[in-house]
Amino acid sequence: MKVILIEDVKSLGEKGDVKNVANGYARNFLIPQGQVKRATKENIAELNKLKEKSEVKEAKVLKNKVEVTKKLKKVALNFKAKASETGHLFAAINSKDIASELLKKGIKVKASQLVIDKPLKEVGNNEIKVKINNEEVVLNIKIEAIK
Repeated sequence: MKVILIEDVKSLGEKGDVKNVANGYARNFLIPQGQVKRATKENIAELNKLKEKSEVKEAKVLKNKVEVTKKLKKVALNFKAKASETGHLFAAINSKDIASELLKKGIKVKASQLVIDKPLKEVGNNEIKVKINNEEVVLNIKIEAIK
């Protein structure tokens, strides 16, 4: 019997695959477990539509990530924060602060994508990394002291 996998099945294949399995295995185990459905013309057509939508969505996401990467390479952030005489900030600048500042500049990045080795607590130039699409982009941050 031809079936379409609704979810990954360990010994059979991945979600969306069309496979031939024994009739009894399909009827008695896979279909009742909700792991597969019969590969009828309608179900195969539905699967193809879902794959097309998924490919279009993935292309849009990839294009968006490429655009964000290009913008990040061009931008430099400036922060003004209260600091001591020695240039030590009273409050560190964290990933949420950086993400919100990037959003103000039209770059949408999650705080979890920012890689900060150590807290930004000193006045001056700092570099952090932003992980986008398995690529790390260096972002320059300048911190100035205000009294």
